[in-house]
Amino acid sequence: MLTIDLELEQALKAIAEQEHSSPNDLIKKLINQYLLQRQPQAKYSGATVPPITQALTGLLAKSNLSELDYKQHLADKHL
Repeated sequence: MLTIDLELEQALKAIAEQEHSSPNDLIKKLINQYLLQRQPQAKYSGATVPPITQALTGLLAKSNLSELDYKQHLADKHL
């Protein structure tokens, strides 16, 4: 089981809330990204990631955009 200090846990909760996610989902996402970066040939996501896609991984991690923003964009564009 993973143990983290209180300060890190609070930061994780705050980031997860901003991304409309749970801390567990955020940790899974971060670990998956880390594993993909360490071993790009491994099939952690079930498919081989092309180099161009790998280069884009995490590009928007520091942005203020959320999944809800993307859904709103799609609704504005297609409706």
